[in-house]
Amino acid sequence: MNYRLKLYLSLAIACFVTVLISLGIFYIETKHLVMQQVRSKATAIGITTAGFINTEDLLSSQGNENSPAFLKIHDALLKVRDENRQQNIALKYIYIIRPDPHHQDSMVFLVDAHPNPRHRSHPGEHYFEAADIGILQHLDEVYAPDHLITDRWGSWLSVFVPIWNPQGEYVATLGLDLSASEIHIRIARLGKFALIALSISLLIAILLAFILSRRAAHSLYTLCAAVEKITQGDLDVEITLDSKDEFQDLASAIRSMCKGLQERERLKGGFARYVSKGVFDILLTKGLSGQLSSEKRKVTILFSDIRQFTRLAETLDPHETVSILNEYFSAMIDIVFSYNGTLDKFIGDGMMVEFGAPLEDPEQETNAIRAALAMQKKVKELGDKWESEGKPRLHIGIGIHTGYVVMGTMGSEKRMEYTAIGDNVNIASRLEQATKTYKVPILLSETTFAGAQNVFQATKLGPITLPGRTEEIIAYAVESEKT
Repeated sequence: MNYRLKLYLSLAIACFVTVLISLGIFYIETKHLVMQQVRSKATAIGITTAGFINTEDLLSSQGNENSPAFLKIHDALLKVRDENRQQNIALKYIYIIRPDPHHQDSMVFLVDAHPNPRHRSHPGEHYFEAADIGILQHLDEVYAPDHLITDRWGSWLSVFVPIWNPQGEYVATLGLDLSASEIHIRIARLGKFALIALSISLLIAILLAFILSRRAAHSLYTLCAAVEKITQGDLDVEITLDSKDEFQDLASAIRSMCKGLQERERLKGGFARYVSKGVFDILLTKGLSGQLSSEKRKVTILFSDIRQFTRLAETLDPHETVSILNEYFSAMIDIVFSYNGTLDKFIGDGMMVEFGAPLEDPEQETNAIRAALAMQKKVKELGDKWESEGKPRLHIGIGIHTGYVVMGTMGSEKRMEYTAIGDNVNIASRLEQATKTYKVPILLSETTFAGAQNVFQATKLGPITLPGRTEEIIAYAVESEKT
């Protein structure tokens, strides 16, 4: 089986599986969306209806279905039901219940809005399903179970809203039942349209897979020939993709090319941009490959981010935005390198930096905090300069955390980068985000401050919960270096 056929079959199968998975996800999300939409509409109707119910009429009716007060409430609820049944919301029943004073796990009907007296529940009748539904545990709040409820009357999506008297005291609960069958019809209708759309997408994807596989096979011979020239030293070779060859030939040529270019061109040409010149010289002396292999080690990670830069950039023209960013990043990188930091990557208008890698640094916590203080000082100086030029001032937040991560060169043969991975990276990033919440320029974790507490003054913020995490962490807002 040649490469073109294998590629075509792989793409076609991948498209087929992707479409099936997408269909399943779409159906689940559509069902959830429809249920949420209907539940939201029912909740809005329930809150509005509960607001206009006269609690004095409700209590004065005393279960007398012929009393003017009872009939007034019953007719109002019946009107609400009928109006909303005409709006494709499938409102089937609307009623008022309250806890049974004689049975703590049950509720009784006060009013059941149904035009036929033989089919309605009469005042005082038990609504035993209340215990299973959980209404009694949610009397003082709007309660909408996240699942369909099945009782003696059928299957429903139900919403329960408390009714309060003018003094703010609980009186009863307004219940609304929406027909599950009508909801399923709406979901099935959307699912049908989704199936048609995804089927068309599948046909298009199979056609594209055929075209792409043919073009890829057409390109292999030219790529193979070009790689063979590169292995001979011709790095200016031009590639014109207008012929065919087999994948194995290309693989052999790539292996030959990698023998000559793998370490020297890729690492020497790229890694020097991410570390200081002194660190890079040491790495060259000791050997790049040994230093950059993946390993678990203790590092101090620093994340920085410009506050509200997206909104700020909207007020500037692109050239001015790039000019400010270039000047800002240039100053920040100089500070990072001066404290033996390693630039991991730019993340939009933010940076990720490691201290203690690729070379060991016993003062990594101190260096990281000093770098952060220097960065904040430099941003203030740049802000003064920019304001004098009629440009906006920038503010940054910095989060720092120390812990063990996996450091190493990661990626593919076409794109490699020296980076850190692990949960401690996430903690540092979340600390940077938390500077917005706590309105401090620099946040340290307890492990970072422990390694530099004799050098810096900081305010303990106590256990805090970082964005996106449930576990609390001790954090410090660094103030200055001790004199």
